[in-house]
Order: sequence, then C-alpha cells, then structure tokens
Amino acid sequence: MTHRVLIVDDNRISRDTLQDLLTSAGWETEVRDNGIQALQACEQQTFDAVITGFFMPIIDGPHLLGLLKSNPRHQSMPVVMLSTRSFDEVSRHANTDQLAFFMNKPLNCDARQQLVERLTAVVVATKEKAA
Repeated sequence: MTHRVLIVDDNRISRDTLQDLLTSAGWETEVRDNGIQALQACEQQTFDAVITGFFMPIIDGPHLLGLLKSNPRHQSMPVVMLSTRSFDEVSRHANTDQLAFFMNKPLNCDARQQLVERLTAVVVATKEKAA
C-alpha cells in the first residue's frame, strides 16, 4: 500500500532530502514552500501525513499545525514537525500534543531511518483506526 505525504519547508535542501528519502522508501510525495501552499494542497488532495518545518514565511509550522487540526477533515491526519530548535522551544509555540511526533534537524542516517519507520507506523495505525 502506498502512502502519500506532504512535505512543507521553506528550505529547498530539507525538502529535497525528505522527498528523496521518502520516495526511495515507496512513499508518494508532494512538496510545498510554506503553510499557505500546504493548506491549499490539503484542500485539493488527500494526504496520509504532513511533515512540516518550524520556521517558515507566511504561515509557520505551529500555525499550520493549528489550522490543520482545527479542520475536521484533517483532524486525524498525522503531522510531524522537524526543527533545528529544541522540543522545549517548539512546545512554547506549538501545541505539541497535536503532533504525531517531533524530530530535530538535521537528520543523520539513523534519524532518517527512524523518521521513515515512525511515520509509517503512525500512518498505518491511523488508517487502521479509521477503518
């Protein structure tokens, strides 16, 4: 079964790295530069998960998270946040209870594998719960 993920980050290198990682793991990916584009994509398409950066122009990761979770259509969709900031700092700006999980950037080889495994487990569990 193929899973679809939306990758949202204003850093092209981060987007490309995540896209390459997930595509090679069999995921279908879409990428967007900011939260506005991400919200538009989520209204036009169905995703199994969203991976977002923390700091982005226009709408940042914490605001994107809140907007997605306030929409009944997206409430159960797992959202993962990646940041160079600490979890404590991120939790001061975002409701981390709404996140599937958080990871620090940059992602080393072990963290990349962990991201794929955790994301897959969360998406499979979410789909099974909805069925």
